[in-house]
Amino acid sequence: PDLWVWAREAPGNGFIAAAGAATVITFIGLIVGHGAARGLRGAALLDTASMLVFVMPAAVVGVGLMGVWNRPAGQAVYGSLAILVVGYVARYTVVGVRVLGCVVAQSPVHLEEAAAASGAHFGRRLVRIVLPIHMRGVVFAWLLALVFCLRDLEIVILFYPPGREPLTVRIFTLEANGPEGVVAGLGLLHVAITAAALVVGGLVLWRRSP
Repeated sequence: PDLWVWAREAPGNGFIAAAGAATVITFIGLIVGHGAARGLRGAALLDTASMLVFVMPAAVVGVGLMGVWNRPAGQAVYGSLAILVVGYVARYTVVGVRVLGCVVAQSPVHLEEAAAASGAHFGRRLVRIVLPIHMRGVVFAWLLALVFCLRDLEIVILFYPPGREPLTVRIFTLEANGPEGVVAGLGLLHVAITAAALVVGGLVLWRRSP
């Protein structure tokens, strides 16, 4: 009965930050993944950099983010949910890049070449051709990034703002000395939030299937 008293704002904090980060990750993934799939200059380097951050120990990434943002000029970000978004994006951009890179690589480049020959710039080709054709892949990349962000603990626990902790951190802090029933309930709540997001995303993908 007291589950929401113990959870407080943690479920909302975690989902808002994860959804925002998943959106940014998908946007970056569409651009960089498309560039990597089409062999554009610099895209492979960005892809490698995103993979390097992903495999790097979370403590190293977290300390680096604290060194960048934990200063007077960065308090607007460091003291709000924005720092969680920044941390998620830094850690999991490779998810969007690799998924959308694979998706774009499976489609022919002829439509993009025809549009370029007609004078369409890169942004217009991306929005009017690449995005509609690969919308199911974009939705899937967003869902996968969301799941990775929702489950993250090892990086956000290093710099989450006071009172803005996500649900994973809330469960972790209560695990040692909190009531067992509350910890179990929060764990089930976390599973339910993730499952609900996947069900909604699955319905969207099913409706968009040919």
